[in-house]
Amino acid sequence: MNQNPFVQTIFMFIGVICLAKLLAIFPLLLIVAIIFSGAFVTTIWIISQDIKKTKEICKYPIGERWIDFVQNISKVKPSNTDPDIYEALDQETSSRSIKIEMLEPEHFQEGKKWIKSLLKGHDTEINKLFNNLQTSVELYQHSVEKGHIIKKPVGSYLILGPSGIGKTYCARLMSKLLYPEKGFLMIPMNELNKEHDVNILFGGNSGGHNMDTGGQLTRSILKNPYQLILLDKINKSHPSIHDALFQVLNTGKSTDRSSGLEVNFLNSIIFATATLSKTIQKQLDAIQKQNLSSEMWKKSVIEVITSEIGFDYTFLTRFDQILYFSELDDISVAEIALLELVKHYKENGLFLTYTEPEVLLKTIERIQPTRDFGIHDLKRAIYDMTKIPMLEAKRSDLEYVQLGINDLGEVSLFEQGTNREIKPQNQMSISEIAILEIVQQYKKFGLTLIYIEPEIIMEAIERIQPVRNQNPSEISKIIFNMVKTNMIEATKSGMDKVKLSINSLGNICLVNPETEKEIVKSL
Repeated sequence: MNQNPFVQTIFMFIGVICLAKLLAIFPLLLIVAIIFSGAFVTTIWIISQDIKKTKEICKYPIGERWIDFVQNISKVKPSNTDPDIYEALDQETSSRSIKIEMLEPEHFQEGKKWIKSLLKGHDTEINKLFNNLQTSVELYQHSVEKGHIIKKPVGSYLILGPSGIGKTYCARLMSKLLYPEKGFLMIPMNELNKEHDVNILFGGNSGGHNMDTGGQLTRSILKNPYQLILLDKINKSHPSIHDALFQVLNTGKSTDRSSGLEVNFLNSIIFATATLSKTIQKQLDAIQKQNLSSEMWKKSVIEVITSEIGFDYTFLTRFDQILYFSELDDISVAEIALLELVKHYKENGLFLTYTEPEVLLKTIERIQPTRDFGIHDLKRAIYDMTKIPMLEAKRSDLEYVQLGINDLGEVSLFEQGTNREIKPQNQMSISEIAILEIVQQYKKFGLTLIYIEPEIIMEAIERIQPVRNQNPSEISKIIFNMVKTNMIEATKSGMDKVKLSINSLGNICLVNPETEKEIVKSL
């Protein structure tokens, strides 16, 4: 096409005249043109500002084709300000990738917002993490730009806290954010508790163990140097491993002992986690209340950790930052539970569109006995609250549901728009009776059931079905004979919280929640 501005102006002028004559003959075209232009401009705004609305339009084939057409013509890019843009990061095959060298301040702000939306109860520590990480990345970028020698990994962080608090989850989320294309290496350090286990990480030397099978850390980084490394439960590993990791944290380099090759950790980010006892938690809680500077905080924490756990002081100083995930409060625990519910329901083709505030209070009340046993038990307890109506919603081909409180004061699901409670009309009352009777039987022995295996509930329903309209005492007798196993033994051992489960022989049994072991009759 001719690039001469004068020629282009003439062609444009002729085109305008032709269009004006065409509109004079067919005035309806003007209305169509106005509608088309309005729709076009509106779509551009939606694509650039409202990612959720864009996704809704793309659910329909014609909507998806229209979005593609507008994007191809206008070259507009989707909004990247909504946390939902990171939804794709939950897929292993995610194609989104931003190199460390290309990260901008806005990426950190978006990432921090996304992490906070998924990891509840640790906002202060997440702020510290992102502030430090942004500074570290900027220094890394400056060194790359100026050609300076990089002397350490991009960042290194130690997360302390009780079990089941979100330490490992935080590292996983950071990996999806920074290295989405399978750039995550998790090593269970609690399995490396012998001196020669250092070879499992760094390869075996001429006289060592695992000469051919070792190098789990070094070989992985040789293959892909752009990774987030998680050293999970590092406090359980042998001190000789800490000595070897010291060089990695200090210089960003190490050697694969099997091949003799130098391994470069300069493009990696290292996370380590350590589980703390109640005693250490109390000490760190007290330090946290003093509002110390980051420098004094790190020094005080290191002093506690070295004296109580036995970490080498110098080794701990090599971490860029030490974070402390304290015990979750009730609201945070409930928020986590509800997030898990939304996720689980979505996996089953259901979408929670609204949750009544009262559900939060009920959730806290229900999960209180499980709080000492981590988030995993918490998820299961909350799921059990609504699993029966969830199955009924799936049978009814419902898609959008709401979480609320029914007339009995229980958490339940309701159909969106009609506020109809979702429950099996015939079997729901039987299951309620079964669960209530099981709980009451254990309560008589001073035991609190914090979990009941679903198969046990179904068996109870089958047993009481024939006598449901008879004397209630008959139902109580049936349930007692069904679940009486080892109740007396559990009471003798001084326990007050137990789980009702199925053992390897297929029999109903009681389980100690702290050890996850079956409570057996003592000889």
